[in-house]
Amino acid sequence: MANGQRFSSAPNTGIPPTRLVFDNLLPWKRTNTPFLSFFDSWVKALGRRKWLLDQGKRDIIIIGVWTKDLHYLYKAEDIVTTLRYNNNGQDRRCGLRNHRHEYLVRGGICADDCRILAVFPGDGRERSVPLRSRTRRVMAYLPGDFASNTIPQGVSKELLIEIYGCTGVQDIYKHDILVACMGMT
Repeated sequence: MANGQRFSSAPNTGIPPTRLVFDNLLPWKRTNTPFLSFFDSWVKALGRRKWLLDQGKRDIIIIGVWTKDLHYLYKAEDIVTTLRYNNNGQDRRCGLRNHRHEYLVRGGICADDCRILAVFPGDGRERSVPLRSRTRRVMAYLPGDFASNTIPQGVSKELLIEIYGCTGVQDIYKHDILVACMGMT
């Protein structure tokens, strides 16, 4: 659905995702589906983290992912709209408002593709820190213990080191994009 694609069949698989697959996935049931759910909004990801913490969950992580040219990517909001879920339905978790900024990737994300940019522990308290890239200076909330022993001005450097550790490349451009996405608006 990203870039105008529909979910009638995932590219190159010939296997159409069924309504049952989405019925199991969209209300966040703990069932196996071929999809991994993630958000394109840092604020939305932090909100989901908070919801999980409120549910008593632990060992939560937020993973920054590079999605440009990612195959088998679907926009959850388009699926919810096409399947005519609404905010007043039997299961309110299927409502449109819960799936804004959410994407589904079929088959997951292979670690060997160097798409995982950063991993943020999500159990600790959020804190507001300044982040800086070549093009911006922003304030961002960081979850958990990411760079907790670093002075605030060094968090941007720690983020760059994290990207290098995850991808094997010191990619300033991806650092700039990640800082921009994490900035509070």
